[in-house]
Amino acid sequence: MRRYKPQIVFTLLLLLAVAFVRAQGAVTVSGVLVLTHLDDTIQNTHFTFAQLMTPTATYTLDMRLTNAQPFRDQEITVTGTTIQTPQFVPLLAGETYLQVNTLNRSVSQASGSLFAQSASTQAVDETYLLIACRYPDIQELPFAASEMAPMFVNASVPQGDLSSYFHEQSFGQYTLAGSTVYPDWVAVPNPRSAYYDDPADPNDGIDFFASTQFFQDCVNAVDPNVDFNQYSQVSIISNYDIGGGYATRAFLTTQETGGQFFGAIQIYGSLYGGLHSHEMGHTLGLPHIGEYRAYDTTWSTMSGPGPSGFFWGQTVITAQASGFTGYGVETIGWIPESRKVNVPAGQSQTVTIERLKQPTSNTSTLLVTVPIPNTSPQRTLYIDVREDDLGYDQLIPGSGVTIVEYPYTSSTGETIARVIDTDNNNTPRDSGSFLTPGQSFSANGIAVNVLSRNGSFYTVRVSNNVSGSNPDANGDGNVTPADAIYVINRIGNAVTGDNAAADVNMDNNITAADAEIVIQALGSRLSAE
Repeated sequence: MRRYKPQIVFTLLLLLAVAFVRAQGAVTVSGVLVLTHLDDTIQNTHFTFAQLMTPTATYTLDMRLTNAQPFRDQEITVTGTTIQTPQFVPLLAGETYLQVNTLNRSVSQASGSLFAQSASTQAVDETYLLIACRYPDIQELPFAASEMAPMFVNASVPQGDLSSYFHEQSFGQYTLAGSTVYPDWVAVPNPRSAYYDDPADPNDGIDFFASTQFFQDCVNAVDPNVDFNQYSQVSIISNYDIGGGYATRAFLTTQETGGQFFGAIQIYGSLYGGLHSHEMGHTLGLPHIGEYRAYDTTWSTMSGPGPSGFFWGQTVITAQASGFTGYGVETIGWIPESRKVNVPAGQSQTVTIERLKQPTSNTSTLLVTVPIPNTSPQRTLYIDVREDDLGYDQLIPGSGVTIVEYPYTSSTGETIARVIDTDNNNTPRDSGSFLTPGQSFSANGIAVNVLSRNGSFYTVRVSNNVSGSNPDANGDGNVTPADAIYVINRIGNAVTGDNAAADVNMDNNITAADAEIVIQALGSRLSAE
């Protein structure tokens, strides 16, 4: 793999250096667009920022996540205006905040890659180096360095380490082969106060450029003993508990690679596996999940990474949060097109979906997507099946069909994904957060009816703003006498479960009128033939 030489680093620094063009307050800057995800478990909140990073500066951009995502990890040039940091992002106090006027892709002429190894979210092998890094003015260590050793491969616990977790989530496509743990705690040269905006206030937040220096200082401490050609991600555990952690990218210089952007994670004093998989999910491009409050559901590690007690000083590597949702797995790119079904507006389909985790078939449908009409940016429902007695999904509320919506704007203005709370009790972690046979959900002209279950397979009927009637009552794609029989056998029944499709005219009743519509449609088809 091609790596930077000194002259290339110099060229890169020139090409990505901040170019201030100040005309009536305008600022033009070139660099790499990075999504930074911050989790504050002390204040029980989280934020996602679009940031423009150069080798010498960090700029936070006034952009919605949905607008920033297409440019993630790409070289861009932004023209904007510096503005006061919005109040809902207090953790960015002291950062340069840009209101974006124009944004364009720009390609560096420097040879080699800007990124350590592959920046692709579908990489077969992603290699992490975990470093335990301490501040010299803080003596307390949350655990011994030797306790970190099983983080990536724990042979004594086949199901528990991060390697096995991601193997299950990706259907074997994404591994952490080659990921290692540096064996000792190392010290940075500066006290903790050098890396935070207000040393007197531990909750004031992270100075992201100073934080990049923290990463660099940790890397410098181990660089003589580490070949950084072997790694694409640097994950750091520090010995001061401000709660939670964050995931971003950092431009780091090493002996072997010169200067490159590495995936960068910082977690505060914990080896709890669920916390690490949460931040690693962010490096793969996943947002937070949670509608009513931060970390409000157990359906994904991207919401609550686990019980609150599993943070400072915890060494429970094998304790994991739940797996990724169908939305998450699809966003990363781990579900092939052949295993997805899309139901566009104006259509209705009956689909048999197999459970997302450990499916028994290599060809079964794993995900149904339903675009919500007339939404901008485009909002979509992601429908999958989860089981609570399988693999890493043992923390989820139950077994059934789940629905996730993305994008959704939280009360703090963050763009997130949310688990649909079908009973509207503001608790998307109970029995109302999934559907079982006979149950249904409808909103925005979209109806989801769970018809039946057969082992790990659920049959679901999905209608997306279907106007008029749908004579294909049994959902086999054809109008035949079987549809008329299907309706006649259900006349007078409640419009739920298997019966829902018999309500052909969608008037919430199953009557002879529904059977008549099917017979008329059948007659029209026969006449045409």
